[in-house]
Amino acid sequence: MCIFCGKIKGLSEYADEHVFPDAIGGLLILKDKVCKPCNDRLGHSVDSHLVNHGLVSFMRLIYGLKGKSGKVPNPLEKGVLANDPTQQVRYEFTDDGKPKRTYLIPKIDANKKKNAVEVSFSIDESDRNIIPSILRKLAARNNASISDEQIKEVLQIHSEEFKPTIRCSTKIDLDKYRKAILKIGYELGCYWLGAEYYDDPVASCLRKAILSNAAFNEDALRLGLTGNIRLVAGESEFPFLSNNKACHIAFVMSQRDLISCYVRIFMLFEGHILLSRNPARYPDFEEKFLEIDVKKRSMRELPFLQEIYQVGMANKRTSR
Repeated sequence: MCIFCGKIKGLSEYADEHVFPDAIGGLLILKDKVCKPCNDRLGHSVDSHLVNHGLVSFMRLIYGLKGKSGKVPNPLEKGVLANDPTQQVRYEFTDDGKPKRTYLIPKIDANKKKNAVEVSFSIDESDRNIIPSILRKLAARNNASISDEQIKEVLQIHSEEFKPTIRCSTKIDLDKYRKAILKIGYELGCYWLGAEYYDDPVASCLRKAILSNAAFNEDALRLGLTGNIRLVAGESEFPFLSNNKACHIAFVMSQRDLISCYVRIFMLFEGHILLSRNPARYPDFEEKFLEIDVKKRSMRELPFLQEIYQVGMANKRTSR
């Protein structure tokens, strides 16, 4: 049965579902739990807001994390020169995220003065071969003429080599990424609490919120969701667990009459999500901890208390 739509499917109708999206280095995969239509919908409508988030794009570039296009994102693709905001420039990388070059986007100005056209332009050295074509098109557009000699004269202009300061800006989403973290929490609930979690009343509310097109806060209020998903500003909620920026971590724990899940992405985002108000539904429940290191391409999973013990022992050794 699909853990989102609830429909029973044939084995060939299920997709491998990355709990943490593949594009951010997710290694935990749910088999035969999410049908292909739901998997596709989640990828386009939910996960995309996390994997393409402006801040996450920088982390993916740093750690060489490719998307479905087979390329590492380039958050520096659209920039301008710091001393000339009218001149567009981009810093290019290879598909693997290795620095390639700084590319000056052609900037051309043409002013018609009586029977002549005055042209000024900035162009990358790699585009020198298209200068004749640019000049001829400008001349034709302005009913002017340009000779081969004039073009040759322009081509003799020497290039200026410089190391520019590039100014870039990006929009930071403060809402839509939260549905993706909610989805991670829900899928971890299905993974750690078992098949019976699907029928938990809280699980039903989480599914509705994840698949809804409404804003996160609207769904949280409408469905009575409990928890907090936010940008990590300063210290994270559980700083003692790991300060490795190349990691995603998660754990599930029981507190009195509830079970909750904590998720942290790259030390950028964190979410503390209520999974159940009835721990008695899960008599075999065990608190768990998970860490995915995207730099090492490794994952470890162990009992939560064991992780706490190991962290405590490591801190003791460090303080000696």
